[in-house]
Amino acid sequence: MNCADEIVREYVTRLCNVLASLSRGRTYLLLNLCWLSYHQNDTFIPVLHARMLAETGDSSARQNALGTLQKLSLRRSAQTVMINLGVLCCVVVVCCVCMC
Repeated sequence: MNCADEIVREYVTRLCNVLASLSRGRTYLLLNLCWLSYHQNDTFIPVLHARMLAETGDSSARQNALGTLQKLSLRRSAQTVMINLGVLCCVVVVCCVCMC
């Protein structure tokens, strides 16, 4: 997700968003992509959070990262991680900036 190529970032976040649409996809993202996160035994959520913050403007990658976070929040374990990371505050700020 930290690729320099914007098109690759867009497609990866789009794939994650599609996977998060299904229950098994959310399980896969939350359990099997721990190796992408910053800390071992952590979830994929910090990676999505960082991607959302790193994007500028109302890009497709940012929208897909936000959509993936929203779908992952259906799981209690993901909600706890998001609360601890302060994702909600960042989402509000990002949405307000994009609307102005």
